[in-house]
Amino acid sequence: MKRKLSLLLCLIMIVSMVAGCTQEDETQPPAPDNTDNTPKAMMAPGTYTAEAYGFSMSWPDILSVTVSENEIESISFDEESGSTASMVDTVAATMFPRVLESQSVDVDIVSGATLTSLSARTAIEDCIKQALVAAGNEESTIAEFKKTQEKVGGSEELNTQVLVIGMGGGGTYTALRAAEEGADVLVIEKQGRYGGTTALTSEIQSINPPRVQEKYNNGEDFTDADAMYQAWTEYTEGDAKKEMLDLYFENSGLAFDWLALDHGAMFDFDPKPGFTPADWYKVKFQWYPNTSPEHPGAPTHGYNKREIASYFERLVDDFTALGGKYMLETEAYELISDDTGAVVGAKAKNRLTGIEYTIKADAVVIAT
Repeated sequence: MKRKLSLLLCLIMIVSMVAGCTQEDETQPPAPDNTDNTPKAMMAPGTYTAEAYGFSMSWPDILSVTVSENEIESISFDEESGSTASMVDTVAATMFPRVLESQSVDVDIVSGATLTSLSARTAIEDCIKQALVAAGNEESTIAEFKKTQEKVGGSEELNTQVLVIGMGGGGTYTALRAAEEGADVLVIEKQGRYGGTTALTSEIQSINPPRVQEKYNNGEDFTDADAMYQAWTEYTEGDAKKEMLDLYFENSGLAFDWLALDHGAMFDFDPKPGFTPADWYKVKFQWYPNTSPEHPGAPTHGYNKREIASYFERLVDDFTALGGKYMLETEAYELISDDTGAVVGAKAKNRLTGIEYTIKADAVVIAT
């Protein structure tokens, strides 16, 4: 009896062990994955508008930003923005693509359009915050759109025949003229635009441009150059550099002919005198248009800056068509000299990429 009981217990244990092993070896079906990998909507899609003060402290810049649930899709200035039109265009063409590409508000501003860049950054951030709040998020989540971009860095060595430092009026004209003479020309400019202060002025001073006189003044002089030269030397009490004064009086007219008639920069060809009784010399050629369409006869007060910028675009197009090269947002910080003290180049850095340049040149023109 005891032997039968022992055998029965052994059988029960064997069956239990087999059953246990079978349960452990059975493949369990995977648990369903209920995780939603779709990014949570951060913003309420739509177009948002905000204002911020830039160049004008009494007339704000107005921007609109269109967003999807998770991306900034487009940015635009309103035409009624207070900043100078050419500055608005520069920021829209240069800074906005950086924001869209990086999906970050913390991009480099445009040197030369600093106040307009800062107002744009403020307004863009405001618009994004509106979109975040509209989607039920806190304004603090703007941090997702404020990521600093890393600079490429590195160094390069460049060689050219003529290096022009500065791409304002003087630098642009010099570079184009050198290219016309067949030189290999490179221009570097620390600002994010070309034209400099010249593109923001109202007029250019020139003494009796001969071809313009022939075309618009029956070949007669606009002003008495000899009397003006005499008045200039008397006023400066001998401090004027005669060689520079002679160069200006002999060549400013020829340079103006070249700019206006050969390269299509538009001016009022009826030159104006100055503002005091002593300034009766007709040498001020105002950029055209020089009156506001809304107020004929009144000064433009900045309304023609977009047209002036277009004249510089034409000059730069002429320059690049001749093989000329230029780099914006690239600042020269040191001249390179040889053993004799002659300047043979410059060191520069691109503020956007961080790339350092060593530029060797046969001739260097400083036009800053």
